[in-house]
Amino acid sequence: YVALRSHTGQTLQSFNPDFGKSIIYHFNTDALLYNQLRQNTSNVQVYPNPTKGSFMIKGLKTLPESISLFDQSGREYLIEPQVADGDLRIDTQGYAPGIYIIRLESEGIPIFKKVVIQ
Repeated sequence: YVALRSHTGQTLQSFNPDFGKSIIYHFNTDALLYNQLRQNTSNVQVYPNPTKGSFMIKGLKTLPESISLFDQSGREYLIEPQVADGDLRIDTQGYAPGIYIIRLESEGIPIFKKVVIQ
């Protein structure tokens, strides 16, 4: 059994196991969606970067549904951002110096940004 799924997990097309030696399926990607994703992520800014103590995230159209912070080993940290004038402030005091990845999900689109904590 083979299934093609969208980024949200929705099944787009499925094939029964008796399809033979190969499957030929023609489909188009939505270039507009890619451009929207690129535009949404390019507007988001993390500053100051590198940071000592805290950093701000600005440029989000709406507040994110979820926010995660990951260190280089993949460990996830619980964060509680503060909202000020539509921007997010994240306190990093007590975090070990290093490179972290922040993952935001806004309007169903994941956004990844790198932040360096000194």
